[in-house]
Amino acid sequence: MTEVSDSRVLLLGWDGADWKIVHQLLNKGQMPALESLIRQGVMGNISTLKPSLSPILWSTIATGKSAEKHNILGFTEPSPDGSGVRPVSSESWGCKPLWRIISQQGQKTAVVNWFATHPADVIEGTVVSDSFRSAHRKDSDNWPVPPRAISPESLVDVMGDLRVHREDLEPSQMSSLIPEARITRRKPGKRLTTMARLHAECATVHATGTYLAKHQSWNLLAVYYDTLDRICHDFMRYRAPKMPYVSEKDFVIYGRVVDNWYRFFDGLLSEYLSLVDEKTTILLISDHGFHSDHLRPVGTQHSGFRNPVHWHREYGILVCRGPSIKTNELVFGASLLDIAPTVLHLLGLPVARDMEGRVLTGVYEKPAEPVFIDTYETESKPLSPSTPTVVSDPHAVCEALEQLADLGYIDPVPEDAAEAIEKVTFSNQLTLAEVHFQAGRSKEAALILEGLVSANRKRKEVKLRLAECYLRMGRIGECCKILEEILSQDPDGPQVHVIYGDVLLSEEQFESALAHYKRAEEMGPNLPKVTNKMGSLYLKQKRWRDAERLFKKALDIDGDNAEACRGLGVAQHHQGQHELAVDNLLHSIGLQYYQPFVHFQLGVAFSATDRIDEAIDSVLRALELAPDLAPARNLLTRLYRIKGETGQAALHKVGAKGMEKKRQEKMKCVKSPATGRDRTVITIVTGLPRSGTSMMMQMLQASGLGVLTDGIRRADEDNPKGYFEFEQVKTIKRDVSWLKEAEGKAVKLVCPLLYDLPANRKYQIVFMERDMDEILASQLKMLSRSGKTVEGRKNENLKRVFEREVAKLKSWLERQQGFRFLCVPYKDVVDKPFEWAHRVHEFLGGNLNIQSMALVVERELYRQRR
Repeated sequence: MTEVSDSRVLLLGWDGADWKIVHQLLNKGQMPALESLIRQGVMGNISTLKPSLSPILWSTIATGKSAEKHNILGFTEPSPDGSGVRPVSSESWGCKPLWRIISQQGQKTAVVNWFATHPADVIEGTVVSDSFRSAHRKDSDNWPVPPRAISPESLVDVMGDLRVHREDLEPSQMSSLIPEARITRRKPGKRLTTMARLHAECATVHATGTYLAKHQSWNLLAVYYDTLDRICHDFMRYRAPKMPYVSEKDFVIYGRVVDNWYRFFDGLLSEYLSLVDEKTTILLISDHGFHSDHLRPVGTQHSGFRNPVHWHREYGILVCRGPSIKTNELVFGASLLDIAPTVLHLLGLPVARDMEGRVLTGVYEKPAEPVFIDTYETESKPLSPSTPTVVSDPHAVCEALEQLADLGYIDPVPEDAAEAIEKVTFSNQLTLAEVHFQAGRSKEAALILEGLVSANRKRKEVKLRLAECYLRMGRIGECCKILEEILSQDPDGPQVHVIYGDVLLSEEQFESALAHYKRAEEMGPNLPKVTNKMGSLYLKQKRWRDAERLFKKALDIDGDNAEACRGLGVAQHHQGQHELAVDNLLHSIGLQYYQPFVHFQLGVAFSATDRIDEAIDSVLRALELAPDLAPARNLLTRLYRIKGETGQAALHKVGAKGMEKKRQEKMKCVKSPATGRDRTVITIVTGLPRSGTSMMMQMLQASGLGVLTDGIRRADEDNPKGYFEFEQVKTIKRDVSWLKEAEGKAVKLVCPLLYDLPANRKYQIVFMERDMDEILASQLKMLSRSGKTVEGRKNENLKRVFEREVAKLKSWLERQQGFRFLCVPYKDVVDKPFEWAHRVHEFLGGNLNIQSMALVVERELYRQRR
């Protein structure tokens, strides 16, 4: 335990607050309290995490850890007794939030309205849980404080008197927020009723927070307001500029509601500023921003309810003022993960190494070096003599769940308990998979998503994310299989074309990838993500001017797009525009600090302008974030040589060699389906007649792989695209000289001739398979069309003979040393051409044009389907 500190931190959380709106109001002089706070401290963006759901994000803020560690995966969870579902609770935490850590270190904490705080912990200080503010009964006179909502219980009566019920509000209090509406107590309407409830809850939280600020002793006071976010979800659609589906009447009445609430919150901040002295550090943050302009989701009036996170912008606000904090400056690169370590540092407490964020030393006038411990999780001091399980009012639980459903954050909860548990479990597992995916843990994400797809195959977004996991893991065939399935059901979804583009880009099939990206752009215009993809493609092709043009286009759509800033900086650097490159790379890092390769690229750009010290600092930061970034070691070696610091140069040279050795050892352990294209290998396309061999030859010709054919046998009604045969193969028993010409190419050979291939060569066999009844029907049709007699032929006898011969040939192939073979089902190729094009591409060693292969497949030519 540390000594009791006299440091104080006021942590104010404004859910959904966004700089775009704040700056507009600051410029008009309409948020004077916030302007004063900024002038006396620092301000900047704070990058959010995905998925951007409030319970997850505020729990990350409180712990410095991501969701798989803090275990708050959504708004609800299954009840421990299996009776149904409930809002997340204080029993849900997988690690300690700040108030438990600080309390166990002997300092006092007061926390108000934070997610997952009911029932209230008994700590060194005060907890007012997130169940306290809500009035679940219409009668304000019959409104008991929920059991265990307050700790210590001695404050229950005091806190109870601070609550505000929506029935207590006067029309005049509402009219200041929505002056254009006629507000009466008779029939206020759903929107005004919602606003009244949010106003009352906000007033309750604020009265509680300011009471504790004034009357209680504390080192940390953390107060969370969710009102702005909820107001924005209800009313942002009405804000200027007018959205197409909003009526003129609603635009006039509700168009200024959001701005009025921001001004209202400035008044709340002003009261806190009057209650704390200059020795108190104030941290004002939001968990994400909120789209307020042309980037707002378009569609029906209720699109925001159905997809609430689509309204969230990836940058929230950060303002910090205090005795050790810089004044009137900007801070860059903050993340939600950084808040908990920074709060501990401000209070003079060690920072845990198992926290994922860092101390925001950039906010300090004279930053002190943080002190570290391994973890706080081993601290076992009990929070209270006994902490009972969650005490819930069933009516209150139902009301809370209904409200979350109305906001669109959860689906309506089924009455059947088992069904409700299943839905919540599915949703929370999907969230956990997304957390893993965003952190780059594709294998862990895929394991969860595979189970979810098995449980519910209708969820397209789950399958798309699984496809992306497979792509990252190199399981391209499985990725393409999912994409083919989705395309067959919904060919107009932009995301599937984005992922297809990513697949093709990974194979350096640039033009095919670009075609998919452009298709996605047509379906979803003004999507910076798609424009960035095309820009990155041009970077790979070293088409610097084209890349610059597209990244500028993305920034025209969204000026705070970190990826577009990065790409623009790289493109400008390669065109010799090094100062512009530095500016854009700095902007990217300012938006999202945790980009090790961008720090490295910034170092490259600095070195090009002879700013060697700044280059070294940037590259060292890259290594701090990604210790295995070998190019950074090589660059540092060169930079230290320029400075004449040969010792440092030698040190990093040794480090670079060690990294390269590790990389090579790792590569030895990686197995690939083929070892690359060996130009002496002969590709044989084989199968029974009418099994699809001509189609496969056509695919290989389109892929860019050479095919050996003489064109003697012309296309006809049976094979309108051609037979792709080479007559000389029929002489293989007496003449194999033509095999030299087949090296590095594909040639078609009927099954029986495989036995005559000389063993001193290497072959890769594409063995076409088809339903035997279909093969025989197609053969007979072909014979009949050519005038041959087919009457009296017994298909059953032929079927048995052919099946026996195919089985015998496969057994023989498995025993041959120089033969690799892949069985390709004709029906599956016709149904899923992209998937099978990629499988053949991998089998043959890569460098084939998958897009072209898939596009030559014509389902109409599958004429004997059974």
